[in-house]
Amino acid sequence: MLKMSRRGTVEVVRELSVPEDQALRRAFGRYAEPEDRAAGAAVIQRYQRVGAGCWFLCDCLGPEVVPPALVPVSEAHIRRHYDPPWPRHDLECEFHRDAAEQRAITRSYVRLPEGKAVSLLAGLGSDDGERAPRLKSRSYGRRRGALATLLMHLIETASLNRVAASGVVAPVSEQYKALRAATAGIELDKGVQLSRCLCTYLPALPEFMDRIAQMPPGRFPKSGRPHGILIVVVEDASVGVLKPLRGDPVAVRGQIAVFGEREGHSRQSVEDRRARSPYLAICVVGRPSPRSPVEVLKAYLHPCMSAGHLMPVDSNLERHTFQVLVQLRTWLFHKKGIGLSIVKPLFDMSARTGLTESESDGDTPHEPCIPDFLLEADRVPKGGRSLLVIETMGYADVQYRDRKQFSHARMGLVTGQSPVVEHDFHYPLNRSQIERDRHFWLDCRWHITGSTERHRVPGAP
Repeated sequence: MLKMSRRGTVEVVRELSVPEDQALRRAFGRYAEPEDRAAGAAVIQRYQRVGAGCWFLCDCLGPEVVPPALVPVSEAHIRRHYDPPWPRHDLECEFHRDAAEQRAITRSYVRLPEGKAVSLLAGLGSDDGERAPRLKSRSYGRRRGALATLLMHLIETASLNRVAASGVVAPVSEQYKALRAATAGIELDKGVQLSRCLCTYLPALPEFMDRIAQMPPGRFPKSGRPHGILIVVVEDASVGVLKPLRGDPVAVRGQIAVFGEREGHSRQSVEDRRARSPYLAICVVGRPSPRSPVEVLKAYLHPCMSAGHLMPVDSNLERHTFQVLVQLRTWLFHKKGIGLSIVKPLFDMSARTGLTESESDGDTPHEPCIPDFLLEADRVPKGGRSLLVIETMGYADVQYRDRKQFSHARMGLVTGQSPVVEHDFHYPLNRSQIERDRHFWLDCRWHITGSTERHRVPGAP
């Protein structure tokens, strides 16, 4: 909640009301809309005329730190104040970026363009020998990089983000085979097929690195540096190191980006990363400089269902949601003859349905529209729904919940007004998680079968 302070100080005069707080967020936050500007300006006018003027303080970094400041300007808008000692807003805060920046983030969640070589060395420079290793967190609140986009493209093309109604998950060797087949038609550079520069078996990495080292630079006319891709499952990562499930650690010269949602102003800790383990890692392998040995240059890690199931998940709680959905799939098939496929969307669905800033959705900035899961049911009885949107509600903080209200409305819109069913891990407060799981199970069941009865379902969890 925003607070009003005396200009240039952290001396809080009062806390803004909920309507005032929301008016400023909707007018000047990352999801700001032009029609909400007047209501936000009215709040600024009200407080800028108090005494010698005021600033607004944001609580996104939590207590016991200097809060980020928002400075009223001309009684019409606000300025993010970053001069020392005032810090930047938390990455997930609505005031961390403006609406234009949010649009750019969302555009990074579209599919890989067909027929275009992927550029994976951007930002590494022609001589990366001095680059220091680093570990960074990624979420849907930040731009998706080319390495992550490539991984998601391969997973979707290989159908590893889908569990069919049969419920059969192929052996992991077959899943890797599907990933290799998904590289068809993708170029790392002009005339360089990704399929010929790909390694999916960690013990073969030394041999793969030798093969990259023997490639002439002229074979990569755009980037000028031979490179390839490594895709493997890992247990965890630390600065400069990937930790495989088995075997020796793998050194990484540059950035290791790890996907992981965060609650409010908390930081992703070692324990958070371990809770999301294992990860599917995609790495760039090449020379850090023209005369240097071949190394792993950078990596992106995304949690997967398990070491034997490469379907991506965004959190450990999504794994829990998936298991409840598997129980539902089994029950519907045996008791109702309904087939149920579970799909993990990987790209912004607004772009696929035409709801983009330049089309029917006007100029509204939004989060990437990527539901946690979609349920696709066949042989649905009259009155039932063949498509459900599933959302894991993993956090309890107010801003997270408010943001989800908007994103869920959008998910329903892009899926033809399909119901959005929440799997809550916090509410109702007086229920156990077993009871919440059961409520979620029943909610999905009634939507699919269309029954109006509300009795206990035999065999339900």
